[in-house]
Amino acid sequence: MNKVQLLFGIHCHQPIGNFDFIFENVYQHSYRPFLEVLCKHPAVKVTLHYSGGLLEWIERNHPDWFDLVRGLTLAGQVELLGGGFYEPILAAIPEHDRVEQVKWLSEYLNDKFGQRPRGMWLAERVWDSAIVKSIRRAGIQYVLVDDYHLISAGLSQPELHGYYLTEEEGHTLAVFPIDANLRYLTPFQPPEKTIDYLREIAQSGESACAIVVDDGEKYGSWPHTFAWVYEQGWLEQFFSLLEHNQNWVVTATFSEVMAQQRPLGRIYLPTASYFEMGQWSLPANRARQFSEVHRELENNCQLERFRPFIRGGIWKNFLVKYPESNNMHKKMLYLSERLKSLPAGMARAEAERELYRGQTNDAYWHGVFGGLYLPHLRHAIYRHLIACEQVLDAREGKTTLSMEMLDIDKDGAAEIVIAGPAYTCILTPISGGQMYEFSVKELKTNILNTLSRRFEHYHAQPLDMSAPAEEDGIPSIHHHEGQGEAEWRRELYYDRYERRSFIDHFFADQVSLAEYATGQYVESGDFVAGEYTVQMASGKEGGVILQRQGRLKHAGWEQPIMVSKTFTFTPQKCQLRAEYLVENCSETPVNVTFGIEFNLSMPACGSEWGQYQLNGEPPEPSSLASWGEDEGVKQVSLVDRIMGGQVTLSWDQPAWLWRWPVETVSQSEQGWEKTYQSSMVMPRWKLELKPGESWRVNLNWVVENLADEWH
Repeated sequence: MNKVQLLFGIHCHQPIGNFDFIFENVYQHSYRPFLEVLCKHPAVKVTLHYSGGLLEWIERNHPDWFDLVRGLTLAGQVELLGGGFYEPILAAIPEHDRVEQVKWLSEYLNDKFGQRPRGMWLAERVWDSAIVKSIRRAGIQYVLVDDYHLISAGLSQPELHGYYLTEEEGHTLAVFPIDANLRYLTPFQPPEKTIDYLREIAQSGESACAIVVDDGEKYGSWPHTFAWVYEQGWLEQFFSLLEHNQNWVVTATFSEVMAQQRPLGRIYLPTASYFEMGQWSLPANRARQFSEVHRELENNCQLERFRPFIRGGIWKNFLVKYPESNNMHKKMLYLSERLKSLPAGMARAEAERELYRGQTNDAYWHGVFGGLYLPHLRHAIYRHLIACEQVLDAREGKTTLSMEMLDIDKDGAAEIVIAGPAYTCILTPISGGQMYEFSVKELKTNILNTLSRRFEHYHAQPLDMSAPAEEDGIPSIHHHEGQGEAEWRRELYYDRYERRSFIDHFFADQVSLAEYATGQYVESGDFVAGEYTVQMASGKEGGVILQRQGRLKHAGWEQPIMVSKTFTFTPQKCQLRAEYLVENCSETPVNVTFGIEFNLSMPACGSEWGQYQLNGEPPEPSSLASWGEDEGVKQVSLVDRIMGGQVTLSWDQPAWLWRWPVETVSQSEQGWEKTYQSSMVMPRWKLELKPGESWRVNLNWVVENLADEWH
């Protein structure tokens, strides 16, 4: 029988900002037991990839694990893969940052384990030809992608049992295709089935390679896998089978294969990731259609025939699909550009590390894992980006407030960016004159780190769409039955607009809080998404006037009405004032309810560490995930002990206050989840204006650091 070379390995990563208990749980259930089993089988060679952020955590908490890996590398049993240190999507970050992130991890691995990587793990296998030059400049010779990449370029499955060379501007890079069949066989099916599949590959020709490197977490920490992989002995049996069949299954490293074999040819790959990512990155309705086409082909046994010609979206489309992701991404690009002017030294190194941590990919997108839907991951991105901004401010000697018109989100229209030593905030005149960032530098928190409720393609799929495991295997996370799905389907509500702040509403008097929260109401005005004019105000403190001449819509007729809001920003404190003016520009009286919506994303989420405080009274026992309707309110505070501070909104006209939690329903590896995203608070006033009459209210917004008081 012909021999087959098995290139087997794992990729291990945890997002920056993930909870410490999750790191520990995955370490104990996956990262450590995998290596302990491997040590019992010295004849089995594997390839290992660990992201830099994960390695930093392990080094702090389990330094003895480093001795384990060092011993395996010195014995020649393990090849280490490099990559971007903090696991960025390389195609989504600037050229300089790509090169530096990859170099950082290579230096770290060489320093800690005595092995400089020749190859790298490509985060989420997101390929773009623009990254070839960056990867080569960083000293990497080969990269791993999915077989789907090469199939999309025109190759067939039998042509994928080796590696190819690609090229960009004369820079060549070896490309190894990961076998999708092996991804789903290991470890979900009995190990004998993997051996049978390897036998098929061996029979296809001499010097064939079988390549599988996939998430290390599926070896113990994904649902059902710990019992299967370790307690029932899947991994032990698999390694034993490899040893038993070593006369024809040869475990090897990628570097060994490159030294022994020539490339199978030259190839140019399309912009792509793995097959599932193509669906997830599509707009939700298109993703639903993609799923329907996939299911129809599968039911008709035509999927494998047509799979090479089925393409979804690309990873960068997440920046369109989720504006909140785009906001983080464009802030990151803005800071990366500012950092270029910083001279070499300790300050630059500190700023770079914070920037690179803020490039960790997980919070920028959503697929089968929570990703973007997990507020603590988004808070972590902002925390590190704000820390980078602080270093840059200090080096630039920033002590005053600056205001500039800048298209920071790259939508073709300028936003107003207000930045000072205490905070950075952004107003968007073309979209309701709203505020979508208020980053408190001392607390390293963007309190407007919100997420809107959106339709996702899986919301529409029929119940019980899971694919049951075969009798002798377990389901993968792509196929397991979604826990909580039936329950949370009753909680599916979608927002008409993005959950920002200073959103101007006009309602009919009879609209209830429940109707508003579920989107079952009529918006009487055209201000929520309307464009506001901009006028920079003069004065000692920075200010800006946003104004819109809009209309109130009634049954069969309309009334012109004007809203003007004048913002005044305090340079040295986290404080701003907003003076609202509402004027009846019609010839008939106006009778309407006016409300100003604020969405505040508090790190305490719905836990006992966050509370409301009304009119200066002691905090309520209920959390920030509570509902409420309160009359005669002139002040509301959101107290957050996780953040170490509180946000206080006050106004000079007694209001009827609405408050409720914005909660999303999304899928994760554990099933469907309902997740707190922000607290919506809205003071409301009943307006009765004669023709030409106006009404005013003055609002004050203050963020205080109370951490010292609580310790």
